[in-house]
Amino acid sequence: MKKAFYIFTRVLVFCFLIFKSTFIFSQTQETDSIVKILKTAKEDTTKVNSLIVLSKKLHNIGELDAAFQYAKTARDISIKLNFKKGEAKAYNRIGNICMDYGDIPASLKNHLAALKLRQEINDRAGLASSYNDIGNAYYSQSDYLQALENYFASLKIKEELHDERGIASSYNNLGNVYHDLGNLEEALKNHLAALKVVKKLDDKIGIAASYNNIGIIYYSKANYPEALKNHLAALAIREEIGDKHNKAKSYGNIAIVYDNMGNYEEALKNNFAALALHEETGDEQGIETVYSNISVAYYNLKKYKEAEEFGIKGLELSKKLGDLKGIQDCNKALCSVYTVQKKHEKAFTAYKEFIAARDSLLNEENTKKTVRLEMNYIFQKKEAADSLRAADEKKIVAIQLKQEKLQRFALYGGLAFVLLFAIFMVSRFRISQKQKKIIEKQKKEVEHQKELVDEKQKEVMDSIHYAKRIQNALLASDTLLKKNLPEYFIVYKPKDIVSGDFYWATKNNNRFYMVTADSTGHGVPGAFMSLLNISFLNEAITEKGLQQPNKILDHTRTRLIEALRSDGSEEGGKDGMDCILMVFDNYNNTIEYTAANTAFFVIRNKELIIYPADKMPVGRSPKDTLPFTMHTVQLQKGDIIYTMTDGLQDQFGGPKGKKFKHKQMQQLLLANCHLPLQEQKQLIEKAFTDWRGKLEQVDDVCVIGIKI
Repeated sequence: MKKAFYIFTRVLVFCFLIFKSTFIFSQTQETDSIVKILKTAKEDTTKVNSLIVLSKKLHNIGELDAAFQYAKTARDISIKLNFKKGEAKAYNRIGNICMDYGDIPASLKNHLAALKLRQEINDRAGLASSYNDIGNAYYSQSDYLQALENYFASLKIKEELHDERGIASSYNNLGNVYHDLGNLEEALKNHLAALKVVKKLDDKIGIAASYNNIGIIYYSKANYPEALKNHLAALAIREEIGDKHNKAKSYGNIAIVYDNMGNYEEALKNNFAALALHEETGDEQGIETVYSNISVAYYNLKKYKEAEEFGIKGLELSKKLGDLKGIQDCNKALCSVYTVQKKHEKAFTAYKEFIAARDSLLNEENTKKTVRLEMNYIFQKKEAADSLRAADEKKIVAIQLKQEKLQRFALYGGLAFVLLFAIFMVSRFRISQKQKKIIEKQKKEVEHQKELVDEKQKEVMDSIHYAKRIQNALLASDTLLKKNLPEYFIVYKPKDIVSGDFYWATKNNNRFYMVTADSTGHGVPGAFMSLLNISFLNEAITEKGLQQPNKILDHTRTRLIEALRSDGSEEGGKDGMDCILMVFDNYNNTIEYTAANTAFFVIRNKELIIYPADKMPVGRSPKDTLPFTMHTVQLQKGDIIYTMTDGLQDQFGGPKGKKFKHKQMQQLLLANCHLPLQEQKQLIEKAFTDWRGKLEQVDDVCVIGIKI
C-alpha cells in the first residue's frame, strides 16, 4: 500500500513538472515572438506598450535583468515621444522589478516618478496603482504611517472608479498594516470589509484568503473558537477549488489553533494532513515547518519517541534548506524531548544549536522604526493640520485674486486718468490700514484663545493629579504589606500620571489577600477601570465573605460584566483586567492562587518555576461562563515569588527597537535572585530605563517580588 502511494505521488510530481515546463516554454515562445517583432518596429507609442508587456512577462517568469532593460528602453522612448502615460507605466515596471531585487529606495523613487506623471495627465486608475505600490514600498520598510496614507489614497480612488477587486486588495493591505501595528480591531475591520467585497464578486480564492486572514487576527486575539471557525471555512473553499498549496497552509493553521486550545490529538491529525499535501506539492519549506509542529504535538501527548523522530527529521531538512528559523524551532523541540528522556548530553547540544540559530536570526533582522501606539491621534492631528493649511491657502488665493483685479483696474485707470490712479492709490492705502487693524484684532483673539486653552489644560492636569492621589490611596499601603509579608519590593511605573496597573491587598478572617492586576487601558480610562476592579474585589472579600481566590474572581467578573453591559460599545462590557490573586497562609507556608491571563514565577534554589494561568480575562470573553481555577502552592523558606503585568516585557527599546520580552525578564530575575530584594528592585528599574532609552514608555509597569 505504501509503495503504491509512493508511486502515485511520484507520478503527480512528474506531471506537475511537465506542466510547469510546458507553461514556461509557452511563455518563452511568446516573449521571443515579441522580441523579434520589436527589432524592426518603429519607435512609437505601440512599441512602448509592447516593451512594457514584454517586461511584465519576463518579470513573471523570473527574468529580472532582461525585464529591467526592456522597461528602461520603454521609458527612454516615452521621454523622446513625450508619451507621459507610457513613461509612467515604464517607471511603474522599473519600481516593481527593483522591489524584487530588494532595492526598496530605488523602487520608491521610480513609483514616485510614475505618480507625478499620472497626476499631470489625471490618470485615475494609474494613480490608484501608484499609491498602492508606494504603500507597499513603505510597508516593506516598516514605515507604517506612510504606508497607511498611500493605501488610503489608493482606496479612495478605487472607490470613485468602482474598482471592487482593487477595493478588496486595499482593505487587505490596510488589514496587514494594522495587524503588524498590533491594532487588531482595525485589522479585523478591514479584513471583514475585504471579505464582503470578494463574496459579492464570488471570488473563491479571495474569499478563502480573507477567511484565512480573519482566522489569523482572531488567533492573535486569543479567540481560538472564532479563529478555528474561519480557518475551517478557508479550508472548505480551498478543497472545493483544488488549491492544494493553500489547503496545506489551512491545515497547518488549524493545527496551531488546536495546539493552543490544548487539543493535541486534533493538532496532530491536522498536521499530518498538511504534511501529506506539502509532500505531494514538493514544498520542502512547508514539510520542515510541519515536522517541527508534529514533534511539539507528540511531546505534549507525552509520546517522546515519536517527538524525537519528527524533531530530527525537521532539523535535517532545516539544515539542508539553510533555514535558521526551522533550525531554531526544531532544536528547541528536541531540547525539551531530550530533557524529559534524561539524555542530557543531547539536550545540551540541541540547546546550544538553538541559541546559535536564535542569535543569527536576531543579527539578520532589520531594525524597524518604533511606531507610536496612538495612531488615531497622529492621523487626527495631521488631518487637522492639512485642513488648516488648505483653509489658509484658500484665503491667500482669494486675496491674490482680489489684488490682481485691483491692479488691473489701477493700470487701465492710470493710462486714461492719472487723477483716478492717485485716488485709487489712496483707496488702497486705506484698505491696507483696515486690513492691518483686522489682522491685529485677529491676532489678539488668537492669543486670547490660547490663554483659554492653557487654562483648561491646567484644570485638566490638576484634576488628573488629584485622581492620582485618590488612586494611590486605594493601593496596598506599605504598613499593610510590611505587617503581612516578610520581605518584598514593588516597581510601579505608570505610563501616564494615573495607571491601569494596580496592586491591592486586604486582610479578612486571618487570610491575607494580594492582587497584581493590569486593567484594560492606561492613563485616565485605565485608572477608572482599576478603581472599579478594586471596588468589586473588595465587595467580594469584605461584603460577600468569599475566601477562595477563584470564587472571588468569578464574582468580580460577573459584577464587571453587569456594570459595563451598557457602556456604549457594540458588544458591551468587554473591559476588565488580567490579574493574579494570591491568598497567603503563613501558618502552613502555602498560597492559594487564581490567575487570569497572567502567570507568575517562583525562584527556588536558583531555578525558575512558572505557575500557569487561566487563558481568559476577568471580564467578557468567549470563556466568561467557565469558572476560574484555584491552585495551591507549597512554599519553602528562601523562595522568591515574582508577579508582574506585561508593561515591562512589552517595552520597545534596546539596540534594535525590539520588545524586552518574557525570556529576557526571566533571565534578569535568575541572574540577580541571590541579591537582597531592594538591590533587585534597583537593577530591574535600571534595566527598564536602559532598555527604553529615549523611546516613549508604551504601557504601565508593575513588578512585585516577595521573599518567603
